[in-house]
Amino acid sequence: MKDFKEIIKDLDKKTDKIERKTSKIFKKIFPIFSITLLSLLVIFFIARVYREKPYFVTSVIANDIRIIVNALNKIDRECSILSIENQRNYIDFLNVIKFTGSEVGCLNLAYPEKWQGPYVKDNPTMQGKLYEIIKNKEGVYVVPGVGVKLPNGFKVGKDFELSFDSSVDEMLKDGGFLNYKGLYLAAKLKFEIGDWGREELRKKRLESFNDALEEFNQAMPFTQNETCSNKFILND
Repeated sequence: MKDFKEIIKDLDKKTDKIERKTSKIFKKIFPIFSITLLSLLVIFFIARVYREKPYFVTSVIANDIRIIVNALNKIDRECSILSIENQRNYIDFLNVIKFTGSEVGCLNLAYPEKWQGPYVKDNPTMQGKLYEIIKNKEGVYVVPGVGVKLPNGFKVGKDFELSFDSSVDEMLKDGGFLNYKGLYLAAKLKFEIGDWGREELRKKRLESFNDALEEFNQAMPFTQNETCSNKFILND
């Protein structure tokens, strides 16, 4: 009967033999396994990016438009926007520090001296194209520029037009060109453009009326005195 030491030696030999075979198999399988796993991870990452890209683009557009609208609101509060020059205009003026005259970009301002630019460090762009302000029968809107491919697959200026007669409000609804799964891809300006001029005109008219009324009131005593004098003469 084999003693304990010989049994241990036999077990060691068998174990070594199994380890060598396993090691050879592992060395052959491991590269294939690693490459397969890495490929699956890459495919998963690409698929996830592709699936989430529309939401990422939507969030970028929504954030850019929010920045632009906030800047325009601030400009109107401080400088009072009298008018916007064209039916469609590039938003390329928010980083302007100083300018001469009353116009900056497409904006005509009542108080240009109150300009506090730059309102942004760089004018926002999407796919290398500036955002635009468009004047429409329904109002004034901030929209992605012509040529921008939206996350819903539509391209501005190719698949749909933003003209004076276009219904932008309809485009912003679910299923519209400027809507991606309930998220807006444009924004309507809520402040009234040119209200400064009308308000100033109303004030001037009111001041003129008050001046005329004051002159009339001042003239009334003289009129009454003259009437009394004429009566006195007639009585004499």
